[in-house]
Amino acid sequence: MTSEKAKILIKKEFYNKVSIREPYWKYKAIGIKSTLCNKNLVIKINYTNADGGQPFPNSYFIRKEDIKEAKITEMKIRGITLYIIPIEKLTEIK
Repeated sequence: MTSEKAKILIKKEFYNKVSIREPYWKYKAIGIKSTLCNKNLVIKINYTNADGGQPFPNSYFIRKEDIKEAKITEMKIRGITLYIIPIEKLTEIK
Protein backbone atom coordinates (compact mmCIF):
# COMPACT_ATOMS: atom_id res chain seq x y z
CA MET A 1 0.00 0.00 0.00
CA THR A 2 1.28 3.46 -0.81
CA SER A 3 1.59 6.32 1.62
CA GLU A 4 -1.15 8.25 -0.21
CA LYS A 5 -3.63 5.36 0.04
CA ALA A 6 -2.85 5.06 3.74
CA LYS A 7 -3.61 8.76 4.28
CA ILE A 8 -6.97 8.37 2.52
CA LEU A 9 -7.89 5.32 4.64
CA ILE A 10 -6.97 7.18 7.83
CA LYS A 11 -9.36 10.01 6.91
CA LYS A 12 -12.23 7.66 6.02
CA GLU A 13 -12.08 5.00 8.72
CA PHE A 14 -11.70 4.60 12.44
CA TYR A 15 -8.27 3.69 13.72
CA ASN A 16 -6.26 3.22 16.89
CA LYS A 17 -3.13 5.27 17.52
CA VAL A 18 -0.30 3.23 19.00
CA SER A 19 3.03 4.46 20.41
CA ILE A 20 5.95 2.04 20.52
CA ARG A 21 8.91 2.75 22.83
CA GLU A 22 11.34 0.37 21.18
CA PRO A 23 11.05 -2.25 18.44
CA TYR A 24 12.02 -5.90 18.85
CA TRP A 25 15.43 -5.68 17.19
CA LYS A 26 15.79 -9.48 17.05
CA TYR A 27 12.82 -9.67 14.65
CA LYS A 28 13.07 -6.12 13.21
CA ALA A 29 9.47 -5.88 14.31
CA ILE A 30 7.05 -4.25 16.76
CA GLY A 31 4.68 -5.77 19.30
CA ILE A 32 1.01 -4.76 19.24
CA LYS A 33 -1.55 -5.80 21.88
CA SER A 34 -4.09 -8.12 20.30
CA THR A 35 -6.97 -6.10 21.80
CA LEU A 36 -5.95 -3.06 19.69
CA CYS A 37 -6.08 -4.98 16.41
CA ASN A 38 -9.83 -4.68 15.88
CA LYS A 39 -9.29 -1.38 13.99
CA ASN A 40 -6.76 -0.03 11.55
CA LEU A 41 -3.59 1.15 13.30
CA VAL A 42 -1.48 4.28 13.05
CA ILE A 43 1.83 3.49 14.71
CA LYS A 44 4.54 5.84 15.95
CA ILE A 45 7.88 4.32 16.98
CA ASN A 46 9.36 6.71 19.54
CA TYR A 47 12.75 5.02 19.82
CA THR A 48 15.79 7.33 20.00
CA ASN A 49 19.27 5.80 19.65
CA ALA A 50 22.37 6.73 21.68
CA ASP A 51 23.41 9.63 19.43
CA GLY A 52 19.92 11.18 19.58
CA GLY A 53 18.76 10.09 16.12
CA GLN A 54 15.40 8.53 15.37
CA PRO A 55 15.68 5.59 12.96
CA PHE A 56 11.88 5.68 12.50
CA PRO A 57 10.91 9.38 12.35
CA ASN A 58 7.60 8.93 10.51
CA SER A 59 4.36 7.23 11.48
CA TYR A 60 3.24 3.92 10.00
CA PHE A 61 -0.11 2.44 9.00
CA ILE A 62 -1.50 -1.08 8.79
CA ARG A 63 -5.05 -2.18 8.01
CA LYS A 64 -6.79 -4.48 10.48
CA GLU A 65 -7.27 -7.05 7.71
CA ASP A 66 -3.50 -7.20 7.15
CA ILE A 67 -2.44 -7.57 10.78
CA LYS A 68 -3.05 -11.32 11.12
CA GLU A 69 -1.39 -12.00 7.76
CA ALA A 70 1.62 -9.82 8.60
CA LYS A 71 2.33 -11.14 12.08
CA ILE A 72 5.25 -13.51 12.38
CA THR A 73 4.44 -14.79 15.85
CA GLU A 74 2.47 -14.15 19.02
CA MET A 75 3.95 -13.62 22.47
CA LYS A 76 2.32 -13.69 25.88
CA ILE A 77 3.84 -11.18 28.29
CA ARG A 78 2.26 -10.84 31.74
CA GLY A 79 -1.00 -12.28 30.42
CA ILE A 80 -1.18 -9.92 27.43
CA THR A 81 -1.05 -11.34 23.90
CA LEU A 82 1.19 -9.38 21.53
CA TYR A 83 1.24 -9.76 17.77
CA ILE A 84 4.79 -9.37 16.48
CA ILE A 85 4.63 -7.51 13.16
CA PRO A 86 7.70 -6.82 10.97
CA ILE A 87 8.31 -3.12 10.38
CA GLU A 88 8.73 -3.84 6.66
CA LYS A 89 5.04 -4.86 6.51
CA LEU A 90 3.92 -1.40 7.69
CA THR A 91 3.16 1.45 5.31
CA GLU A 92 5.19 4.56 6.08
CA ILE A 93 3.18 7.80 6.26
CA LYS A 94 5.26 10.79 5.23
